[in-house]
Amino acid sequence: MNNYQYDREKEWEEEQECLAAESAEAIADAEAEEQAQVEMSEQELNEKLAKWAGFEKVEYLNTSGEVCGRHWTLPDKSNGYPTLPNLPKSLDACFKWLVPKVLTEIGRCETVVLVNNAVCDAVENNGEIALALCLAIERLVDKEVKQWRR
Repeated sequence: MNNYQYDREKEWEEEQECLAAESAEAIADAEAEEQAQVEMSEQELNEKLAKWAGFEKVEYLNTSGEVCGRHWTLPDKSNGYPTLPNLPKSLDACFKWLVPKVLTEIGRCETVVLVNNAVCDAVENNGEIALALCLAIERLVDKEVKQWRR
């Protein structure tokens, strides 16, 4: 192999390494952006379901009319929390705040089916059970809203 061929081969290898590095960086950026969107949608899901369960956001205004503080009241209006329970991440919170309302909305048998299907879906797809339950309840909430609009 002459020097020219060796130099061209070395240049080609360096280009390939550079392209691979750029590609890996682009993939990492895309994955980070996708994760941020998932987290944001979980946050939106959390707030939507909490409001459905009866939590209310209370904001405090200063004398200028600007928000200077806020908290969430519990569904029974008895107390407040600075933040909401993290429903998509906590099965305990789901069963404390969401499932009782589901029971009153659709009844015992339908609730058992809903919870069972959510757990099975999560287990089959290696997902989080709390998130699967929240998504199932969200579908129920969306179905309710459509029925109310009729």
